[in-house]
Amino acid sequence: MKTILRNSLAVLLISGCGGLGTQALLSASSAPLNAASAGTFRAVAFQGHTYKLFVPSQAASGAQLPLVLALHGCSQDPDSFAAATQFNAVAEQQGFYVLYPEQTSDQNALECWNWFDPADQQRGTGDPALFVAEIQQVESQYRIDASRVYVAGFSAGGAMANVMGATYPDVFAAVSANSGLEYQAATNATAAWTAMTLGGPAAAEPARAAYQAMGPYRRVVPTIIFHGTADYTVNELNADEETEQWLKTDEMAGSGNLSRQSGEGTAHGGGSFTDTRYTDTRGQVIVEQVLVDDMGHAWSGGSASAQFTYPAGPAATERSWAFFSAHPM
Repeated sequence: MKTILRNSLAVLLISGCGGLGTQALLSASSAPLNAASAGTFRAVAFQGHTYKLFVPSQAASGAQLPLVLALHGCSQDPDSFAAATQFNAVAEQQGFYVLYPEQTSDQNALECWNWFDPADQQRGTGDPALFVAEIQQVESQYRIDASRVYVAGFSAGGAMANVMGATYPDVFAAVSANSGLEYQAATNATAAWTAMTLGGPAAAEPARAAYQAMGPYRRVVPTIIFHGTADYTVNELNADEETEQWLKTDEMAGSGNLSRQSGEGTAHGGGSFTDTRYTDTRGQVIVEQVLVDDMGHAWSGGSASAQFTYPAGPAATERSWAFFSAHPM
């Protein structure tokens, strides 16, 4: 049944990508690492899977450094995702590790993370357990600051980033979800397609599900959300649902009343966006939503030479890191 669900979603994704077309679903070719990046980037085999790890040159100092779990989208892989987001260049400049898990075609025909599968929405099973095991392996070999481990993802990876925030709030200090969906926006392939095109269930139900998934590790999970207003693969409605889900989940976890502030801006690339922040009584941003005008299904900012990016938009990689930096565990 699990294989049927995965293959069904693959068919839905291919037939439902609208203006992107089938060609746009192909992986971006691997681009060379930005010249500013002097760290190492290597593949690691682990439990029948492969991940890639970027180790910044600052690791040689022996200092404990943060780590970002970076989850690619459908038809991407660690190389194409790293090239698109330029996470490695930012990691070299700022001094943090980046761990890129790689999905396999036997797990999903389009190499999407199975964010819609109940087995991959729980602590201790499926992809969430695999990601944490990979982090633990890295922690056994490098000096990682366990209070500064974060997760960022795009598309299916963005949906999985929300899953990781809900299932492992004791591991991930903060979340960055890009073009994704709320926790348990769907629990089967058919519902996944509906959520992508029409939005998921009302936020109250996923919010409580996320709170329950946290178990004894319940806490407020700071989250930043990016989405394009012209995203016809994962409808813009999902950004509002993600935002409401985390606001309600955090409220249950004890965030208290949050103040809302919203403003418009223009990115260095010329694209306009609306930035809405929800802050606690100390002025700490708990939830932030960045809606990028005219952006389709893409990573805001990023490399102009890669697919699934919108260089005119605000730089999601740099902004995610700035958000993370303000939120150690």
